[in-house]
Parts: sequence; C-alpha cells; structure tokens
Amino acid sequence: MTCDRSRRRFLESTLALGTVTLAGCALLESDDHPPIDATAAELTAIAEIERPSRLEELPVEVGDERVEEGIERVETLLEPIPDAAELADEIPNEAVREYVDETRERARDGLEGIEEEPTNYARLSSLSPPRRRAAESEGAYAAATDDRTPDEVEEWLADLEEELVTTESALTRVGIDDESQHAVVVYGAVERELETAGRFVDNAHRPMPGKSTVEAVAELASRYERAAASLEEAQYLVDRQDDAGDRPLDDEFETAAADLLADLEDDVEELPSFESHDLAEELFDAQVEGTPRAWVGDTAIRRTYASYDDVPAHLENERFARALHELHAAETGRRAIDRLRSLVDDGGLERPDDADDVQDAKRDAIDAIETTREETAHPYLVGQSLDTAMSAVGGGDRRLERDADRSSDRAAVNATGEYAYAAAWARALPAATEWLVDALP
Repeated sequence: MTCDRSRRRFLESTLALGTVTLAGCALLESDDHPPIDATAAELTAIAEIERPSRLEELPVEVGDERVEEGIERVETLLEPIPDAAELADEIPNEAVREYVDETRERARDGLEGIEEEPTNYARLSSLSPPRRRAAESEGAYAAATDDRTPDEVEEWLADLEEELVTTESALTRVGIDDESQHAVVVYGAVERELETAGRFVDNAHRPMPGKSTVEAVAELASRYERAAASLEEAQYLVDRQDDAGDRPLDDEFETAAADLLADLEDDVEELPSFESHDLAEELFDAQVEGTPRAWVGDTAIRRTYASYDDVPAHLENERFARALHELHAAETGRRAIDRLRSLVDDGGLERPDDADDVQDAKRDAIDAIETTREETAHPYLVGQSLDTAMSAVGGGDRRLERDADRSSDRAAVNATGEYAYAAAWARALPAATEWLVDALP
C-alpha cells in the first residue's frame, strides 16, 4: 500500500512541479507587493555572514593511513603521464593532449583542499573526485599511447562488480549495547557508498555513442575508479565497525524501521497532497503569495514526502540503516512543518520589510544550528542531519549572491524562506532524534 502511494505521489509531484515553479516565479515578480527596502549590496553582505561549518564525523576512527593511501592512489595514477611538453612528442593529436592535461590538472586541484577538511572522514570522502579525474586522465593517456581498449577496462569493471556483490552479500550490521545509534550512522555511510559503487558500475554498461576510443576508455576508467573508491570506503568502514562490537543488529534494525514507518504513516498522509493546486497555501491556510511561506511550505512538504517514500525501497533492498536515516529525516521534516505552521499562525514568515529582516532570519538559523549541535546527546546522528539545515542556509546565501542584482525582492523573499526552513529543521531535530533512538535496540 505504501509503495503504491509513493509511486502515485511521485507522478503527481512530477506533473505539479513545473506549474508550481513557474507560478512561484510569476508571483514573486508581481507588482502587487510593496518593495523591500534592501539594496543588492546589503543582501550580498548578508550572504557573507559566516555560517556553521560541516563537521563530517563518524563514531569509528578513520586513520591517517587511509587518507594517505587515497592520496597515493591519485599520485600513482598520474605518475606515468609526462609533463605537457613531452606529451606533444607522444600524442600528436592536440585535442587529446589537452584532454589529458586538463583532467590531470583537475585531479591535482582536487588534492589541494584535502588537508583543510576538518576530519579524516571528510578527507576520505573528498578524495573520490580527484581519484576519478586522475583515472580519467590516465585512461585517456593509456588509450592514446598504449592502445588500451574499452574491453580491457570493462574486464576490470566486471571484477569490481563481482567484488561489490560479494561485499554486499556478506554485510552484517553489528554494534554494542546502548550504542546502536552509532551503528546506524556507520552503516548509513556504508550503504550509501555501496549504492554509489553500484550506480557507477551500472552506468559503465550504458552505451557511449559517438565517443572515440580515447574518450570511451577515459570515461570507463573514471567510472571504475569512482566505484572502486566507494567500495573501498565501504569495506574500510565495515572493518572499523566490526572492531567496535559484535552484536548482530540486522533483524532489530529492520523491525525498528518497519515499526517507525507504520508510526509515521498517518501523520505524513495528513499532509497536503500533490494534487493540491497550492501546497503551501493549503498547508498554512494563509496568504502565501509574495512571502517566504510559498517556497518554504512547498519545499518542506516535498522533502518530507521524498524521505518517507524512499523507506520501502531501502527495506526491500535490505538497506536498513538507510531506511532508518530516511525515517529520521521524514520525522524531522514533519516536526519542522509543525513548527512552521505555528510560526505562520502567530503571524510569522511574512514578506520581509527590509534587509534587517533577512539578516535576522539568517542569524536565527545559525543560532538554531549551533544550539542543537551543542546541546544534543547524540552528536553523530544530529551532526549528519544538521547538514540539511546547513545546506538550506547555504542555499539562501546563494540566492542572495545570484539574484540580488537582478531582483532584490525575489532574492530577499526566497533567502528568508531558506533560512526559516533551516531554523525549523534544526529545532525539530532533537525531538525527532529521540523518536528514532527510542525505537532502536
């Protein structure tokens, strides 16, 4: 039943999204609303207010040696490629030379910020793009000089796919008593990386019409390397968690996810349907045109549905930690919606009068994020989920940077909506986290 509703909701969302988006733009450009007293310079200055940094952390330790291995892999891939001057002697085709050189430089550039990441886990995650670019460059070079063929790389991919299947089949989630929420965080990362590896392997099987041999080899090598990086990260994290405890958790995670899904069903189904002409107006039962309510209401509902609707597929594919993460997000979204409704009932989320109103909204979001981070008893679960709030703050900043010169009113309204969503999400997160943790073994 839930899966049927999810498919129907997806179709309704797809049909409605274009209409809602176009209508939103038209409403914000309307002359029926008083101008906001904010200059482009004032708004872009708000975007420059420092926002909280992401702290990508896991309950298990990621050692320095694992990061060093990733860096060494990039350097090993790039080592056979000569400098630009020597490339001209080996590769007569200028376009191919430029391709090899440009992708090599992108790989090197990707390494430059690794040490600035705050944790080894963040550094490890940041190594995937430069590894991919290094493999792309090396693949193009090898195809141009050593006659490497797509068939050779496809053999590597077949071996990698076999290793991926073996890893997934052997995956058993384990932990220790009273810290099962830590296992949810670790295995959430593991399952996400396994999904990523599988996606890049699957993508490698897609036809590449019009690609030259050099381009095909480079693209296949890139996909192989990205899949390999994700698989290696998943395997590494599994080993670290195996060291942390040995209590089997698969059955208990599956049961907890199924119970939470049933618990959440009625609340989610009471939200406005995508069949609604105006989701935000139905949600708030108030004027939304020309206010932050239009964006924030529509976005809050869509994101909550999206998380909730992903759960059955994760359970079917035995991604139990991912199912729990999406349930956590759906419950946080639902509680954020309740907060936003209360705010509107009290007359809040009105159209900003001036730049000070926009700035106040951003500072409120920052305060909510920092307070939740400081006061939580579950720093790893909360830390990951706060990414949603921090992304919304970043989204508000980008709107101000991008749109302030073209339409300061639209920039102010939409940025205020993003900041309001961030604040509501951060403040809803503690109770939603307790809801999840209470259901865990």
